Amino acid sequence: MQRLFRFSLIALLMVGATMQSRADFMDWSYRWSISPATVLSSGTGSVALALAQDGSGASSIPAATVTTSSSATNAAPDVYKVGYNLTLQVKDNNSHRSGDLTFHGLLSGTVSATSSHLTNTFSDPTEQLRLGGRLYSVTINPSLMTLAPPGSAVLPQINALVSVTNPAGHPTPMVQNPAPNVGSPGSVQSTPEPSSLVLGMLAFGGLGAATLRRRFCAKALALNAA
Repeated sequence: MQRLFRFSLIALLMVGATMQSRADFMDWSYRWSISPATVLSSGTGSVALALAQDGSGASSIPAATVTTSSSATNAAPDVYKVGYNLTLQVKDNNSHRSGDLTFHGLLSGTVSATSSHLTNTFSDPTEQLRLGGRLYSVTINPSLMTLAPPGSAVLPQINALVSVTNPAGHPTPMVQNPAPNVGSPGSVQSTPEPSSLVLGMLAFGGLGAATLRRRFCAKALALNAA
């Protein structure tokens, strides 16, 4: 029973540490912006980047959905070689500090009304920022994509993978599900609340303590009877 009691105590400490790690990882928020504009034009066509809404910390966050339009023919397609900047503003809610990470994108290739040979690349897909003693490392995913032709039912999406390193230098556990795609509600998975886990561990520890008390009383009665 002593081992049972010790196990309960260790479990409680582990749950407390997990709760703190969860709070650390989710205690930040973000906002995307783009320059010079969200719609980049060339010839008869345009490429539109629909930015994701502001959100809270996650291991994967949406950045933008990309659509193309063009009325050009295959014989004379619209030609692109246009650069732009995609900027992620990160706010560390614990320290109330914020900073920007800028990724340099390039649209290059051709697109017509029915076909696309247009690619989107990032020359610096990974950027880092230190805020409130934490190191935020963000990687654009994918850093190279081929854009769909106009009218396509499946639209390419730009996402970002996020890693947060705490002051001790250890990655904070990824406890939140990846963010859903832009424009879709995504799926919600049921995860036990930390408070429920704590209550369960407390009950488990109480059961072990009660068992120890019963054994002690039984031994005392036996000694008195002797």
